[in-house]
Amino acid sequence: MMNPRKKRKLMITLICLGTVLFIAMLVTVFLNRQARKKAREAEISQTSSTDGSSESYSSQSYREPTPNEKNYQHARATLERPESVVTEEKKNKVAEALKIAVEDIKKHPDTANISGNMDNRLASTSSPMVLTFAMAINLAGYNIDESKTEVFKSYSDDVLQFLCVMTKEGKENSYFVGNYNDYTGQLQIASYHGGNIRVRGD
Repeated sequence: MMNPRKKRKLMITLICLGTVLFIAMLVTVFLNRQARKKAREAEISQTSSTDGSSESYSSQSYREPTPNEKNYQHARATLERPESVVTEEKKNKVAEALKIAVEDIKKHPDTANISGNMDNRLASTSSPMVLTFAMAINLAGYNIDESKTEVFKSYSDDVLQFLCVMTKEGKENSYFVGNYNDYTGQLQIASYHGGNIRVRGD
């Protein structure tokens, strides 16, 4: 039979050992919770940072179109087949017709009396549009940027469509759109988009 003194000593030892184990368990649980909490905070912080970067990138990548870009798109939208460009030879024929039309207009300072005819290649263009085209050149001071003239196919075999860009320093571009009859060599200017076509000084 165990000595009462030894028995009491053993009991105290067991109690102390149990207390130490219990405290160790509490510390372990606490440390695990803290570790999980930090991991969650780090994950949330990273997600927020990623979202913020995405929003920042999105706002930086979007740019409001300029007036010239908007007007160009409006002009292009009026074409029948803007995806079908023509050969360089056909493009040059349209460019030459536009050049003849512009040169003829510049020879007539009395803009109000300019009319379309076979010689200036504007016989198929309506009188109001001839006047508008002439005003852009003679009165508003616009010039055709020949390097930016675009020519496309249309739904008719003998008709090409063109988009010519008229520029003036310090002003928005003006985009003239029309048809070119490959058989007659005549231009039919149909519409214009953008620009400040007014008398100089207005």
